[in-house]
Amino acid sequence: MNISRIVILFKIFFVLILCLAIETNIDASPEEPVDSNRIPDVLIGFHSENSKAYALLVEKAVQRLFFYNCDGDFKEMFSMKCSTGKISGAKSISGDKKTPEGVYFFTNKFSDKDLSERYGLKAFPMDYPNFLDRVKGRNGYSIWLHGTDKPLKSRNSNGCVTLQDSNLEKLSEYITLNKTPIIILENLSYISDDLREKAEKSVLYFLNTWNNTLLGGTYHQYLSLYDSEYLPEIAWWTIWTKLRSSFITSGRSFNVELKNTSILKFDSVYVVLSDLIMKYDNKEKYICTKKFFIAYQPGRLKIIGEEYQSIPENFPEKFKEGSDNSPLTAACGNIIKMVNIYKEIPEMIEGWLKAWSEKNIKEYGKYYAEDFLSKGMSKKRWLRQKNALNRKYKYIKVKMDDLKINKKKGMGSVSFIQNYQSDTYRAVGRKKLLLKLEKDEWKIYRETWTRM
Repeated sequence: MNISRIVILFKIFFVLILCLAIETNIDASPEEPVDSNRIPDVLIGFHSENSKAYALLVEKAVQRLFFYNCDGDFKEMFSMKCSTGKISGAKSISGDKKTPEGVYFFTNKFSDKDLSERYGLKAFPMDYPNFLDRVKGRNGYSIWLHGTDKPLKSRNSNGCVTLQDSNLEKLSEYITLNKTPIIILENLSYISDDLREKAEKSVLYFLNTWNNTLLGGTYHQYLSLYDSEYLPEIAWWTIWTKLRSSFITSGRSFNVELKNTSILKFDSVYVVLSDLIMKYDNKEKYICTKKFFIAYQPGRLKIIGEEYQSIPENFPEKFKEGSDNSPLTAACGNIIKMVNIYKEIPEMIEGWLKAWSEKNIKEYGKYYAEDFLSKGMSKKRWLRQKNALNRKYKYIKVKMDDLKINKKKGMGSVSFIQNYQSDTYRAVGRKKLLLKLEKDEWKIYRETWTRM
């Protein structure tokens, strides 16, 4: 064998070894940590108070999904091979077999019993198309992160991001619906810590300005934070200013805050996800999870779009355009309504005692819930017995002292010292009433009495 053949064989052997090494790296198991201090420029800041924060990044050029721990510092924990759309480029129309590019969140979770075989053991639908997609005229649906039990082939999906079942199974425990982002790009690029921190501070300062304007600003000040080409739905502003004023004038503590904020960046637009929380009387109430799209327009940060990422189940799924209702006004209105209703409890108790003292059984019965029970007796039977007892006495006087009210959602309980007097009988004891709302009026649901 001559020397030239030996050289050729050596080169072929070297190339094979190199390819094997590359292939081994692509198929690295998800537990394998990656030693990298570089931070992708799509990750700007995460501020989570209640749970750990994670992010999924898909780099289409290398057909790989990267998993980041964003709890405090950003750290790439592992990566795994994935498969994206058969056609390169960002998705634009339904059926183009392209995978979208942008910042998305998972809105649902399906297990194997809900899926056809092609989607593997699990699937997580994404919120494509988002606001930016719709502005650019992009459409389509059913873009998922899902599994497969077949060997992965690069760029082999109809637009979804596909993982091996075993990898998705391990990854799924880190996914929180409407919280964990998946950022999809053709190529990852990176940013220095100084530039990332500067961007984070700018966005946080802007969000604080938005929050303060919501709490105390005018209609025009609020609108000045939005891009002139985007008009937010703001029919609710008039009722909101009345509601916030009622809190302030009542002297009760009141605040609205943005919490659990994630700041991401894609194509020069900051995508910010944050929980809107209302604080009142040392309590907290979740209002909604709001998504902002923020960009420099020009030279200053402006909101170019916004969406509700999630809202409480008892609120309407969508708020009609031009409506004076929003998650904020709905939550605030409900709180004020409940506070006012709780104020009505002492008046209701006084009316009940008055009807009792006057032996007016018809009026007395109006203070009891339809499903009232006492000692196995229904409301009707209870009132019949009470009426028979009242007839035995020439007069009845019932007074209360030391009224205490405990509040619960849609319920209330009261206790007081009951002083009962009639012409032949006297007794003092601790009365306890469990109240419920029935057609927005407090009614007695259960009652007990203990002699003192």
